[in-house]
Amino acid sequence: MQITTTISAEMKIQRATTTLILDYPFFGSCALGLEFVERKDIPTAATDGKHIFWNRKFIDGLTREETVGLVVHEILHVVFKHMLRIEGRQPKRWNVAADYAINEIITKEMSEMKLPAGGLLDSNFDGFSAEKNYNLLSDQSDKDAGKEPEPCDWGGVMSPTNEDGSAMSESDQDQMEASINQKIMMAGAAAKSIGKLPSSIDAMITEMQKPQVDFSTVLKRHFGGDQPDDYTFRRPNRRIFQQVNVFAPSIGRVGCGHVTLVIDTSGSMSNTELEYCLSEINNLSIEFNPELITVITFDTKVQTVREYTAGEEITDIQLGGRGGTDILHVFDYIAKNDIKTDVMIFLTDMGFSTFPPEPHYPFLWVNTTGSSGDDVPFGDMVNIKIS
Repeated sequence: MQITTTISAEMKIQRATTTLILDYPFFGSCALGLEFVERKDIPTAATDGKHIFWNRKFIDGLTREETVGLVVHEILHVVFKHMLRIEGRQPKRWNVAADYAINEIITKEMSEMKLPAGGLLDSNFDGFSAEKNYNLLSDQSDKDAGKEPEPCDWGGVMSPTNEDGSAMSESDQDQMEASINQKIMMAGAAAKSIGKLPSSIDAMITEMQKPQVDFSTVLKRHFGGDQPDDYTFRRPNRRIFQQVNVFAPSIGRVGCGHVTLVIDTSGSMSNTELEYCLSEINNLSIEFNPELITVITFDTKVQTVREYTAGEEITDIQLGGRGGTDILHVFDYIAKNDIKTDVMIFLTDMGFSTFPPEPHYPFLWVNTTGSSGDDVPFGDMVNIKIS
């Protein structure tokens, strides 16, 4: 007589965690840092970065291998901090974009793992970040008359909250991100010591360990070099005066010509990032005294163009468009309208894959996602992540 043994959902999850500790120590260590909580109001499974929530009926329907795959899927959402990176994006589309990013890692780097049925996979999104996938999905939605992609039935990303259920403040989220980063570094070190760290995670940890480059320092180099031409009291240093109420000389510059500032307004640039960048650019425009700053905003086409003469403050940027991203239109516009450019600064989330020919002037990409996973065929890149 054949005896069939049914194990409980709790036991499946415990065994999945044990499997990860033994065979995939990075994920095992991460799993131990998360709390697994049964939730009847969640139909399948989800994570908020602190918990992995699961539904008993859903887990009962999975095999042992699929349960392991599910847990790894949720852990990767946490590792890549998808719950903290949504930043006002459409939640269902963001879930789809994030799933494409992490499922590709699971199937390519851990091909022996098995995801539950219905996991999102598409070769068109291979190797891309969730942000880039989101923009590609936005472009696709625009072409399909607003039709939204269907999210996976399982493995969602939820916004994190405080213990009392209240929304997290920026400082709360910063603390949560720092905690996740610490756990990632510890798990990565342990797994790497025994040669069991997935290459994509290794690359991410390597990037996290790089010293942060100060945005204003990079801008200074592109505006006019690191060395001042002279110092002058004719224009007191505004930043020092605002901070400590002391008149100090500003750096005198002969001028750095015509600066073109291009801003991606495809929906991915947050107001906080924009305000920070404009503040730095205003300070440096005073310091380096460009003859002209041309500000261009774009999405699938050029939306606005405005010129600021020497000493004029950039006080407002019109965020028109909010559609997809096509940078070729920007360079076509510059060529057709003979916009003189000595230096170009390009603020974007890098949500595109087609580049124009290399321009003849110094070029700085400012990647607002804070990740340097994207290669560029020309120019320098600085990665910023503004809290």
